[in-house]
Amino acid sequence: MKIIEKRYWYFLLSLLVMLPGLTGLAVWGLPLAIDFTGGSKLELRLPAASALTVEAVQALLAENGLENAIAQLAENNTVIVRSKAMEDATKGKLVAALEARFGG
Repeated sequence: MKIIEKRYWYFLLSLLVMLPGLTGLAVWGLPLAIDFTGGSKLELRLPAASALTVEAVQALLAENGLENAIAQLAENNTVIVRSKAMEDATKGKLVAALEARFGG
C-alpha cells in the first residue's frame, strides 16, 4: 500500500480540508457570548405574579437605565437579565426594583 511513501499527499489533503475552515474563522470570527465579551447575567426567582411578562421587565429595565439589557422568562417564574457589565450597586437597585414591582 505504500502509505508512508504517499504521506505528502495525505498532508496536502488534510491542508485542503482545513483551509476553508480556517479562512471562514478568520473572515467571520466566532460569535462570542456574554462569557467572553464581558457583561452581567442576573437570575432572580420571583413569586407567581400575573404581571410578570417580558415587556414589563423590559420596561422596568429601561426605567433603571438599562435600555439595551435583554430580559427572558424561564420556568418557575425566574427572570434572567443579560446586560453590559453592572456594578454591584446597580445590581442591588435592579433586584430591589424587580422585587418591589413583581413581589419578592
